[in-house]
Amino acid sequence: MHSLRHYAITSFSKQTNGNVLLTSRFARHASPETTMIYISTKKEELYKKLDNIDMDSVERLKRSIMNIK
Repeated sequence: MHSLRHYAITSFSKQTNGNVLLTSRFARHASPETTMIYISTKKEELYKKLDNIDMDSVERLKRSIMNIK
């Protein structure tokens, strides 16, 4: 049953283009950090995303996470 939860959270994350905040709310986690544990990614996929990351988006995400609490 727990692996089904990992699958559902990972699938939802992919459908929202990796939006951790939406996925966290979907999973009913109090913290996005908890949600990130559930999201499965292959190393190659993760590295590809890291290469294309927009640091301004990261900073906006950090600010929005801080405002949630």
